[in-house]
Amino acid sequence: MSGKRKRVVLTIKDKLDIIKKLEDGGSSKQLAVIYGIGETTVRDIRKNKEKIITYASSSDSTSLLAKRKSMKPSMYEELDRAMLEWFNQQRAKGNPVSGPICAKRAEFFFYALGMDAMAWNLVKPVTISRAWKKILPTIEEKEGLDFDEEDISVAAVATILQHTKGLENVTTENIEKWLEVDSTEPGYEVLSDSEIIRRAQGQTDESSENEEEEIELIPERHVNHAAALQWTENLLDYLEQQGDMILPDRLVIRKLRATIRNKQKMTNSSQ
Repeated sequence: MSGKRKRVVLTIKDKLDIIKKLEDGGSSKQLAVIYGIGETTVRDIRKNKEKIITYASSSDSTSLLAKRKSMKPSMYEELDRAMLEWFNQQRAKGNPVSGPICAKRAEFFFYALGMDAMAWNLVKPVTISRAWKKILPTIEEKEGLDFDEEDISVAAVATILQHTKGLENVTTENIEKWLEVDSTEPGYEVLSDSEIIRRAQGQTDESSENEEEEIELIPERHVNHAAALQWTENLLDYLEQQGDMILPDRLVIRKLRATIRNKQKMTNSSQ
């Protein structure tokens, strides 16, 4: 009885060689023996011939095809292209390139391409929820607080509030009463721009009635994407110079910068 065949993972170059040999008249059985794979694998390669050739033709390096075994695309294809272009330029200039230098340049391209914003968008709400439960150990699934965001009932809200300090006595009746408030009632006094300014200046409504001249409002200032982007760049430079600034502060500004860059790209592409 023959032993179990060792699993062989072919490189992209191996698959291209098999495709060529099949086109030259080679048999699946013969190629399976040569490469130590099953005949089913050879048939799958023949079936996916166009996909393999297309992937190989899009590669910038034949040496990578001899090492790469999967056609799974990178999560950051734009970053890969930018890094490859930069790396080729450095090699052409004769500049030494080390691992730390590549890592620093990759970080630069990552933020320059707005990929930090995309990374945030990949974070699922359930991941954030679990993170908060680790930060606040009193809110745990075993306490019955693990609810789906699409299936939150009045009872579920009441249960959550009852685990919050100061709201232990909240009942479902209280929640229902709050929800029954007239939706057209904003719950606060609606003021005009002039009234907001007068109130901020400490003027009463009675004294404002005697004023003959209306306060001239300053027109809204329009800030374009370029100006907003420059503001975030300056703020990031400032934070980098401050030794006591923590990483989350810089990450918030970087996320804002990435969002502005994406808006700028969308505006430019629509023009």
